[in-house]
Amino acid sequence: MTEEKNIEENIDEEKNIEENIEDNVEETHVPVAEEPDLEQEKVLSPEEKLARDKEELEARVLEEKDKALRAQAELENFRRRNQQEVNTFKKYAAEKVLLEFIPILDSFNLACEHADKEKTEDTIKGFVLIQKQLSSAIEKLNVTPIDALDADFDPSIHQAISQEKVEGKKSGVVTKEIQKGYKLHDRVIRPSLVIVSE
Repeated sequence: MTEEKNIEENIDEEKNIEENIEDNVEETHVPVAEEPDLEQEKVLSPEEKLARDKEELEARVLEEKDKALRAQAELENFRRRNQQEVNTFKKYAAEKVLLEFIPILDSFNLACEHADKEKTEDTIKGFVLIQKQLSSAIEKLNVTPIDALDADFDPSIHQAISQEKVEGKKSGVVTKEIQKGYKLHDRVIRPSLVIVSE
């Protein structure tokens, strides 16, 4: 009797364990319906997969083409704006220079008008005044004259047109300045035309 009772108890325990396992499995079981993509993958034929992949790739290509076209349009707009700015700058670059020289032109015109009416001395004074205005105007634009007379000849700032013998002067010294040279900041924009001692 005792053995039969033990067997029955063991069978009952096994049933309880099986029921507990089934309950746990039901609680943790994930329904197949929650993974539609995997099911769809299993159902799709190779041709359907290829067709789907082709559609995805075509959509990507169209998207990338659109991005490329937008970038190209932006670049073209940038180039156009940049070119317009350059053209505007070139067009009005001389404005500052002209504003410096227009008053000098006014003075020159006035001096010419009075040249016939007034004495020669007043006319000369007018032209001297114009020369001073011109010198002042180019100084404001950072243009400075090159001092050449009695300086050692320097081919980077002087252009010799001839040589002459001068007593008391060593060779290679500027004896005469035919045309004044000028620098813009530190750049020579016109060398001095000079005669140099032999």
